[in-house]
Amino acid sequence: MSESDEDVSRAVASHTHLFPGAVLRTDLQSLRETSRLAIVFSDGSLSHAEIVSTTSGSRAEIALAVDSYRTAAGAIIPQKLWSIDEQLTDKEEEGILRVSAALPFT
Repeated sequence: MSESDEDVSRAVASHTHLFPGAVLRTDLQSLRETSRLAIVFSDGSLSHAEIVSTTSGSRAEIALAVDSYRTAAGAIIPQKLWSIDEQLTDKEEEGILRVSAALPFT
């Protein structure tokens, strides 16, 4: 089953891979309509991800489950789960998802 453009929000990553402090810019309106993202990295590589809820101890967190992908240089980045923080920018409806930390898959 393929994903239609209406079912996926686009996010643009600040780098070729994610790490604590990396930034994803996305349209908050489309993100309200779907939890799935198509991430375009700075080298043009693409991965898909989903925003999920996780719990850490007694605390609920928002996390990003990112599929594995290959960078333009050929490096294979494995599937990962990242905790994220959401921020608004000065531009209306643009949001920033900032990667906080890697989380274990459960």
